Amino acid sequence: MQTGRSFLDDAQGRTSLPERRREVRRVCRVGAVVRMEGLPPMKGRTVDISPAGVALLLPRPFRPGTICHVSFTLYVNGALRKIEAGAEVTNCVFLSADVRIGLRFVSLDERTQSILSGFSL
Repeated sequence: MQTGRSFLDDAQGRTSLPERRREVRRVCRVGAVVRMEGLPPMKGRTVDISPAGVALLLPRPFRPGTICHVSFTLYVNGALRKIEAGAEVTNCVFLSADVRIGLRFVSLDERTQSILSGFSL
């Protein structure tokens, strides 16, 4: 191993972070609502979705580890399917007008897991 370089450095010396997701993401832009205890519901928009989580654009950041409830509707196999799931904030990225929030789904029921798996194909 070369010294003076991180394992995150590529051949040109640029630093890149390793991909943390294990599931395939599907780009999807639909309205979403996030609910957190003690706060009014917050409207946002999905960026991408996988069976393991969703990325959203929201107007404000939240700390990683924050627990929330997210809901949105997907068109899967010719029908609209409402997704309602508990989630945990994994990361926040500040953009020019919004904050991109990564959520990891927690405690999904079988129906929701099946819908998300079918959507991600």
